[in-house]
Amino acid sequence: YTDEGWYAGAAPRQIFTGNWYLAGDFNPAVALPVFPALAFLLFRLTGVSIIALRAANVTLLGASLLVIWLLLKRRSGRVAASAGVFLCASSLYLYAYSRLGIVEPLLIFESLLSLLVLSFIRPGDPIRKVLTLCAVAGILLAAMVLTKTPGLFLFPAAFYLLLQRCGFSLRRSCLPALVMAAVAAVLLLAWLGMIRHLGLGEDFHHLFSINGGGANRRTILPKLWLVLSDAVSLGPALLGCAAVAIPAALLARRRNLPPLLMPCILGVLGYAIFITYRGWIEPRYYLIPMPLLAIATVLSIQTLAASRLPLLRASAWTLGAILLLSSIVQSATMLRWTLHPSYSYVDAARSLYTLIDRDSCSNRVVLGSVSQETALLTGQPGVQLTDVDGLMPLRDEILRYQPGWYIGFDEVPLDTRNTLSGIDTIDLVASIPAYGDDWGHHRLNLYRLLPACDQREHAKQSQDTR
Repeated sequence: YTDEGWYAGAAPRQIFTGNWYLAGDFNPAVALPVFPALAFLLFRLTGVSIIALRAANVTLLGASLLVIWLLLKRRSGRVAASAGVFLCASSLYLYAYSRLGIVEPLLIFESLLSLLVLSFIRPGDPIRKVLTLCAVAGILLAAMVLTKTPGLFLFPAAFYLLLQRCGFSLRRSCLPALVMAAVAAVLLLAWLGMIRHLGLGEDFHHLFSINGGGANRRTILPKLWLVLSDAVSLGPALLGCAAVAIPAALLARRRNLPPLLMPCILGVLGYAIFITYRGWIEPRYYLIPMPLLAIATVLSIQTLAASRLPLLRASAWTLGAILLLSSIVQSATMLRWTLHPSYSYVDAARSLYTLIDRDSCSNRVVLGSVSQETALLTGQPGVQLTDVDGLMPLRDEILRYQPGWYIGFDEVPLDTRNTLSGIDTIDLVASIPAYGDDWGHHRLNLYRLLPACDQREHAKQSQDTR
């Protein structure tokens, strides 16, 4: 539901068991190692804690706001920088998702930092300085891909900014672009080579096989409409103002556009292409392009405000007033959320693990699509298996690791029940609302898995636990 355990699962597994890799299970850290590696370093200092991981992401958001300030202040002045930071800081969307232990805030920071590094390049700079900055940007580009593979779709923004900083001269930008691409490629190929050397190539390809498929010619238009309609979650005011301001700015000033406008537009379009092709829309997907969209909107409004046409200047003031009013309303809502927090999902997970702690007989291996997530929420040791995306067939995984518990939302899926049939019996121990009163139909359920031959022996203990 939040995918917090999905990305960082290797870190608590390493802390709890001494090995980040679990044979046969789903191991996304093979292809996406940056975030779990940082989470592991954090957990070595704090212990396995969802609070620490979420606090780290809030810190990353703060660092991203600082980068936005530096980017806009250098090229567009303090007013644009202040507006860009305020627009992002008052976004309910960024507020909510930056407080989850997911990978997207890290990718946002890396992508913005790569643009900041490239913005230091100026026409006429010594070639050594240019190549050094490009090498640093290449490291960041590689880190983006190893953080979340769709970071590839943000590459055009970086290369366009490099071309722009080199005065749109192919002669000046060719070598720096090659250096940036070569550094990124060498790092990515080195990681891939190490994965193959360790015999984890199948796990690497498995991540992409389960996420295979996407839109085709028949579904592209419905998917595009779905992407646009779901993008309203970024904020109707921001999306509406962006839809008006950006095209108007491009038409009003085809030349001498703000330096960051086109790179941000390319970044938004690149990620929109990924989301549309992916076809499987997750709300957190929109988190990556949101700061770029905010920057592009601010720069577009600034461009319209500097126009000679009274109509364009008036439209700029109108759009700015709409965004300001919307940001004030969102800030009030944000304050209400902060003063009245709810952690019903965390509380439900901890309650279920309390029941697991009381049972000393059952194997402390937890099966379920949210097993890694609940372990991260509670900081409880044990082996967590996913019943959805594992590399090994679920039946073989159950026979190998002999899980004692199953945690999931609502009912156990039929295919999972069929797999368990003849191996384990399923005994419902507890069912707790995971999303408060408004989400009462989403309950976090705990089942004890009993070997079919041992059902009678555990029947009395099961009743006592209840």
